[in-house]
Amino acid sequence: MSFLNLTDTEPMTMGGEIEFNYTEGDDLPEITAVLDETDLTGYTVTLHLRKPDDTVATITATDIDFANGCFKFVFTPSDLVEGCGQTAEIQFVTPGGRIQTSPKFVINVAEQLA
Repeated sequence: MSFLNLTDTEPMTMGGEIEFNYTEGDDLPEITAVLDETDLTGYTVTLHLRKPDDTVATITATDIDFANGCFKFVFTPSDLVEGCGQTAEIQFVTPGGRIQTSPKFVINVAEQLA
C-alpha cells in the first residue's frame, strides 16, 4: 500500500500533508478514498480522529468497492467538534490481523454559528 487518493483533494502519497475543513456538527462531505492497486476485501479500515479533549473518534469505513481499494468515511454530527488542527489517521487491518497506519493528517472544525 503506497498511494492513497482522497476525494476533493490532491492525491496524498503516504507521507503527504493534507487538511480537511468542516463546521462543528457537519456530517457532509464524506471522505472517499482509493488505495491504489490494493484489494481491501476482508480488511477493517478505520479513521481515528483525536478531538480537542483528547478523546478519539473511531469511524469505520463503508465499503464502496473494497476489491478495488475504494472506501468512504461517513461522519455523524457528534464526530466533529470545534477545534483546529485535530490529528487524524487511517488504519488498515488485514484479515490476518496485520496493521498499517497512514501518515497523520489534519481535520479543522470551525464553530457552528447558528
